[in-house]
Amino acid sequence: MNKRFENYSFFKGEQDCPFKDDDKFFWWRVERYAFENNDAKEPNELSETMCAYLRERHYLGDNQPSEDWNVALKRYTEMYRNGVWSKK
Repeated sequence: MNKRFENYSFFKGEQDCPFKDDDKFFWWRVERYAFENNDAKEPNELSETMCAYLRERHYLGDNQPSEDWNVALKRYTEMYRNGVWSKK
C-alpha cells in the first residue's frame, strides 16, 4: 500500500470508487475529499476535514438529525469505524 494512504480505510488513491456498496462508497468519497485537501488523517479516526465535510454536507442539510453535533459526531465516528453510513 502507498504510504500516503496507510491511514485511510477506503480511499487508496483511485480515480473511481472500487466499491459497489453504498456505505463504503460514501466513506470512500469522504476520505477522498480529506486527502485532496491535504488532511492529517489518523487511522480509524475522522479527521478535521472529514468532520467539516460531514457537518456542512449532512448534519446541516435538509435531513439534519435531531441530536446535537457532538452526539451526531459520535454516531458518525462509530459508523465510519464499522464502514457503514446508515444505521440498519
